[in-house]
Amino acid sequence: MEGSGLTERERRALAEIEDLMRDDDVLERQLRTMRLDPEPDPRPGPADLLRRPRALLLALLAIVCLGLLIAATVTTLLAVVCAFVVTWLVTLVVAVRLPGTARRRRRR
Repeated sequence: MEGSGLTERERRALAEIEDLMRDDDVLERQLRTMRLDPEPDPRPGPADLLRRPRALLLALLAIVCLGLLIAATVTTLLAVVCAFVVTWLVTLVVAVRLPGTARRRRRR
């Protein structure tokens, strides 16, 4: 295909736009200093998760839940079993809500 395929009017309009862009110092500086950063990994690592309060809460709840599970199996006291069940349910709720908040945060 020969030529640019643009009409004379379109070429003039394009040249005017390019001239205006060349005169914009802020745009020129931004384009000159722009770097292409690699896209961040969408899956956060364990250290990234622990920086977030909800993820830290989930980790602590999981540890408490495990401790209560061990105590409930050893002692078989109703109060310890009930404490384990409540802690386990809270842990599940926090765990289910955690990925949604991470996605919403990434969108912003």
